[in-house]
Amino acid sequence: MGKKKSMIRELINRGFWSNEKEHYELVIRHRGVKDNRLVIKLSDIKEIHDGYIILSNSWIPLHRVIEIRYKGKVIFSRT
Repeated sequence: MGKKKSMIRELINRGFWSNEKEHYELVIRHRGVKDNRLVIKLSDIKEIHDGYIILSNSWIPLHRVIEIRYKGKVIFSRT
Protein backbone atom coordinates (compact mmCIF):
# COMPACT_ATOMS: atom_id res chain seq x y z
CA MET A 1 0.00 0.00 0.00
CA GLY A 2 1.36 3.46 -0.92
CA LYS A 3 2.14 6.15 1.63
CA LYS A 4 -0.81 8.36 0.67
CA LYS A 5 -3.24 5.46 0.68
CA SER A 6 -2.06 4.33 4.11
CA MET A 7 -2.28 7.91 5.44
CA ILE A 8 -5.83 8.20 4.07
CA ARG A 9 -6.79 4.90 5.68
CA GLU A 10 -5.20 5.92 8.98
CA LEU A 11 -7.11 9.24 9.07
CA ILE A 12 -10.38 7.54 8.15
CA ASN A 13 -9.82 4.89 10.83
CA ARG A 14 -9.01 7.53 13.44
CA GLY A 15 -12.27 9.32 12.74
CA PHE A 16 -14.32 6.16 12.28
CA TRP A 17 -13.42 4.79 15.72
CA SER A 18 -13.64 8.11 17.53
CA ASN A 19 -16.64 9.55 19.34
CA GLU A 20 -16.67 12.41 16.79
CA LYS A 21 -17.42 10.43 13.64
CA GLU A 22 -20.16 12.91 12.68
CA HIS A 23 -17.58 15.73 12.39
CA TYR A 24 -15.59 14.02 9.61
CA GLU A 25 -16.28 14.21 5.88
CA LEU A 26 -14.60 12.72 2.84
CA VAL A 27 -14.57 14.42 -0.54
CA ILE A 28 -14.27 11.84 -3.31
CA ARG A 29 -14.00 11.89 -7.09
CA HIS A 30 -17.37 10.83 -8.46
CA ARG A 31 -18.43 11.20 -12.08
CA GLY A 32 -21.84 12.64 -12.77
CA VAL A 33 -22.08 15.09 -9.89
CA LYS A 34 -21.17 18.78 -9.77
CA ASP A 35 -17.41 19.26 -10.21
CA ASN A 36 -17.02 15.45 -10.09
CA ARG A 37 -16.82 15.72 -6.29
CA LEU A 38 -19.07 14.07 -3.76
CA VAL A 39 -19.05 14.67 0.01
CA ILE A 40 -19.56 11.63 2.22
CA LYS A 41 -20.04 11.76 5.97
CA LEU A 42 -17.80 9.38 7.83
CA SER A 43 -20.85 8.20 9.76
CA ASP A 44 -22.21 6.76 6.46
CA ILE A 45 -19.26 4.35 6.16
CA LYS A 46 -20.07 0.77 7.17
CA GLU A 47 -16.61 -0.84 6.82
CA ILE A 48 -13.00 0.16 6.13
CA HIS A 49 -10.65 -2.17 4.24
CA ASP A 50 -7.07 -1.83 2.99
CA GLY A 51 -7.89 -0.25 -0.35
CA TYR A 52 -11.54 0.78 -0.10
CA ILE A 53 -14.45 1.79 2.11
CA ILE A 54 -17.93 0.33 2.07
CA LEU A 55 -21.13 2.37 2.24
CA SER A 56 -24.57 0.80 2.53
CA ASN A 57 -24.94 0.34 -1.23
CA SER A 58 -21.45 0.72 -2.74
CA TRP A 59 -17.73 0.53 -2.19
CA ILE A 60 -15.28 3.33 -2.91
CA PRO A 61 -11.55 2.84 -3.60
CA LEU A 62 -9.30 4.99 -1.40
CA HIS A 63 -7.56 6.44 -4.47
CA ARG A 64 -10.77 8.43 -5.09
CA VAL A 65 -10.47 10.32 -1.79
CA ILE A 66 -9.50 13.93 -2.59
CA GLU A 67 -9.92 15.51 0.84
CA ILE A 68 -10.64 14.60 4.43
CA ARG A 69 -12.26 17.26 6.60
CA TYR A 70 -12.68 17.48 10.35
CA LYS A 71 -15.15 20.09 11.63
CA GLY A 72 -14.97 21.77 8.22
CA LYS A 73 -11.18 22.08 8.25
CA VAL A 74 -9.17 20.19 5.60
CA ILE A 75 -6.83 17.75 7.34
CA PHE A 76 -5.78 15.93 4.14
CA SER A 77 -5.76 17.05 0.52
CA ARG A 78 -4.38 15.54 -2.67
CA THR A 79 -4.35 18.92 -4.42
